[in-house]
Amino acid sequence: MNARRPARFALIAPLLSITLITCGKQEETIVPVIPPPPPAVRQLAEAGDPSAQFAMAEYHVSDEDPTVMLRWLRASACQGYPLAQVSLGVLYDAGDSVPQDRISAYIWFSEAAQGEGDAVEMAADLNAAMADDERAFAQGLIRQGRSALIDCRLR
Repeated sequence: MNARRPARFALIAPLLSITLITCGKQEETIVPVIPPPPPAVRQLAEAGDPSAQFAMAEYHVSDEDPTVMLRWLRASACQGYPLAQVSLGVLYDAGDSVPQDRISAYIWFSEAAQGEGDAVEMAADLNAAMADDERAFAQGLIRQGRSALIDCRLR
C-alpha cells in the first residue's frame, strides 16, 4: 500500500496525552483541554457558516463518538471550506472515523486544491497511487460536483 502522509491540520491531529517521567517514575498525565466555542460560533454554525462549522468540528474532534464531529466537518466541506475538505480527505485516506476510501480522499483533496495549497500535493500523491479505474471513477464524480459525494448527500 502507499506510504502514509503525516496529517497537517489541527483537526486531524489527535489530542496527545503526555506522561511526565522523572527518574523512571510516572508522575502525571496531562491532557489538553479544548474550551468550548463561544455561543455565537455555534449559532453561526447552525445558521450555515462553514468556518464556524469547521470550528465546531475541531471542538468535537476528541469526542469518543465521532458522529458530531463528522456532521460539522461534512457540513463545512460540502459548502467548499478548504480546511474542512482537506481534513475530510485525510480522514478517508487514513480510515480514521470513516471507512478508508482512497476515492473519497482524492475527491476531497481535489476539491480543496482550489483554495488550499497542500491539497494539490496530497491529491497528486493519491492520484499516483490509485489504479486507473479508481482514478477514472473519482474524476467522474468530481465532474458531477459536490452533490455527487456521499458526504454531501448524508447531511
